[in-house]
Amino acid sequence: MGAAWLLLFIGIVFEVSGTTGMRALAASHPGWSLASATVGIVISYFFASRAMETIPVGLAYAVWSGVGLAGISLLSWLLFAEAMPPLKLAGLALVTAGMVAINLGKTRQRGHTVRTPASLAPESCAPETSALDTSAPETFPSEASHDRVH
Repeated sequence: MGAAWLLLFIGIVFEVSGTTGMRALAASHPGWSLASATVGIVISYFFASRAMETIPVGLAYAVWSGVGLAGISLLSWLLFAEAMPPLKLAGLALVTAGMVAINLGKTRQRGHTVRTPASLAPESCAPETSALDTSAPETFPSEASHDRVH
């Protein structure tokens, strides 16, 4: 799972860089500003999606957005002299506390695998036969009653 966390943090770095680049270039080069944000976010989502193959999505998204928010806020304060009043600091502390709470409350996944949308479907929705299965499908009672002559 360590590699997944590394991928997530690489994604966070690209999100923070793209957003910071967008702000830095907004006045002087609006086109580059948009390009910086777009490239940063696209790469960020790529790495985040790879991380979410192993890390539970709720936890990964909480960390991605929380650390990203803290990073962007810190860089905005350092690079662009944006205000960092006590209420903003308290909000960042609450976001951090929320990430810790989500991490402590996560449930353990069996075998470190993530269930895909197809595997989440109820068994009653699953096809009865595969494309290679040539045997006749089972008949359900409701279907059999339609074939009867009354």
